[in-house]
Amino acid sequence: MVFSHWSEGVPVLKITRPGFRSRFRNTRLVLAIVLVSLAPWLSAHPGALNTSDCHNNRSNGDYHCHRQKQAVGSKKDVFIPDIQGRVISVIDGDTIKVLDGQKIAHKIRLNGIDAPERDQPWGIRSQKYLASMVAGKQVLVRSVKFDKYERILGNVWAAPGDCLNCGKTLYINHAQVLAGMAWWYRYYAQDQSVEDRSLFEAAEVKARVEKQGLWGDPKPVPPWAWRWR
Repeated sequence: MVFSHWSEGVPVLKITRPGFRSRFRNTRLVLAIVLVSLAPWLSAHPGALNTSDCHNNRSNGDYHCHRQKQAVGSKKDVFIPDIQGRVISVIDGDTIKVLDGQKIAHKIRLNGIDAPERDQPWGIRSQKYLASMVAGKQVLVRSVKFDKYERILGNVWAAPGDCLNCGKTLYINHAQVLAGMAWWYRYYAQDQSVEDRSLFEAAEVKARVEKQGLWGDPKPVPPWAWRWR
């Protein structure tokens, strides 16, 4: 509707239809919006991600994982000092809570390992084994970074159970793998030093050969596959 002319002091409005060019521009705009919204789906192969950013590709049955980009300015970009404190909770076979000297509780995800989930075989036993090494004890956490759940990814050290005055010389992450209570988390090996990668790989091989812990089962299910069920 547009102004046409004046008639006896009253404006006369004229109803007009949009021209071809206007309709064409509107159609192109709508089409562009639709294509942008569908871009992630068009570029991705089929199969939704699970909580570990892994999925089965329905087109070929391949199970694999995708890395997520870190958000600029998020906690992941913040320097994290090492933490010394007492373990106040053992959540599962690879996660603990540490209370530092300022009475601040930190959730620590053990770097380089992935333990069975609590609801899968060996999940509770893995948690108990970790608790036997650290529950209620003073530990040193060599902080690596924040993970996507804003837990501190860290390497945990404590005094050996048979020598509490020996200092924090027991590498807890490594001990979990060596006892067959966790997998070496190969997918996130880039978060480890070169030395730790070799150390953890050798520990898993040794646990497998000796059928330690979960490796005593004929077909142990990795936790990342269990989470995908």
